[in-house]
Amino acid sequence: MTLICHITHYQNLEGICCRGGISCDNAVIQDGISHVNIAYQHIKDRRARRNVPIPPGGTLADYVPFYFA
Repeated sequence: MTLICHITHYQNLEGICCRGGISCDNAVIQDGISHVNIAYQHIKDRRARRNVPIPPGGTLADYVPFYFA
């Protein structure tokens, strides 16, 4: 079995539960979602510039980052 993990600050858990899920970076910005950021900004900036070449497209900031463990 492969576990799928998402790393976040514990103070974000209430908002995640109230919204019913985790939001991508672009949705957080567009919807004005208050959160505690624990990521390196230069990596978030790189994800915002990286295009996704397959449908539905967009950039990596349109997707929630997960880690396989």
